[in-house]
Amino acid sequence: MSPRLPGPSRPIALHIMAFVCHKRALNRRYDVENKALRMFDGYLNAQGIKTLAEITPALLDAFFLSRPRLRPRSFNQLVGIVGRLFEWMVEHDVIDRSPSR
Repeated sequence: MSPRLPGPSRPIALHIMAFVCHKRALNRRYDVENKALRMFDGYLNAQGIKTLAEITPALLDAFFLSRPRLRPRSFNQLVGIVGRLFEWMVEHDVIDRSPSR
């Protein structure tokens, strides 16, 4: 049995859960993406981020640099899933502008 990941926590946790539920409702598994988003949530907590407004492009760059990848495809997937989360949040009027580039 594989260890369970802890549930997401603040500040973006509810939006991550809603995003993943939305994708799963579209009949997509989103297991790997869910783990990547939880890793991002953990990074935000470790950095002491309390609000969505504190998430900046510089913070996202620092997160991506903290997760070195051996294969470009893996890195691009990580960047893509975080970007899609923020695009979804803009579409659903959670934030005004995406901090991802």
